[in-house]
Amino acid sequence: EPSSIAIEPLLALLLLLAPASLVYGGVNMWLTAKATKVDLSFATSMKIAAFAQSAEVLPLPGGAIVRTAALMREGASTSHSASQVLASGIMWIACAATAAGASVSELGWPAWILSAAGIAGILGAMGWITYFAGMKIAVLSFLLRTVGIPLAASRLYFSFAALNLAVGLRDTFLFSFASIAGSASSIAPAGLGISEGFAALLATMIAIAPAAAFLAVGLDRFVGFAASVLASLAFLVTASAKERAV
Repeated sequence: EPSSIAIEPLLALLLLLAPASLVYGGVNMWLTAKATKVDLSFATSMKIAAFAQSAEVLPLPGGAIVRTAALMREGASTSHSASQVLASGIMWIACAATAAGASVSELGWPAWILSAAGIAGILGAMGWITYFAGMKIAVLSFLLRTVGIPLAASRLYFSFAALNLAVGLRDTFLFSFASIAGSASSIAPAGLGISEGFAALLATMIAIAPAAAFLAVGLDRFVGFAASVLASLAFLVTASAKERAV
């Protein structure tokens, strides 16, 4: 059981990995906009991504609603906006599933089924994006996930470390899938408790204490939410200051 919080990995999580995840979210929003033929500046994409991640605390798909509304405000149709946001989300979960299955391949058929389902999801999402936006955007969206999934795993690695729990980086890919899949739930605020419970269940498959997985996923999600709220507040303060200066 963790006896105390380790400061160094917690600072790495707060000051390096959480901001990096916000940047990742901004790039993802920028690419999603490209898929709907909408041109957004990177600063605007970052702002939308921060608000969307903050909205995920609501007991509904708040992040998807914010992203879709932002694209519609820029001129994209409702159906096109919603479908591309959905395709982006499916690819994110599918890539997480593929990586999770590969990370525990020694478990045999359960891991293979997880990876196979993930690959099917990736191909489906890429096909949908390609149909509407072209192969280039689809490939870039997939390549972005090859950065995002290791980033999510690294956040969990440092979350475990912050709790003084030694878990290998390879194992954290499984918990990244739990966190990403759970946060897609709209039946509880930000999937609160769902990601953590799913992670605790998966922990039994690789001989890691369920309580440790529950705590680490919870810490990671709390830090990510705090970072998105702070970024949202910063954008609001900056916008207010610009309005007063006019």
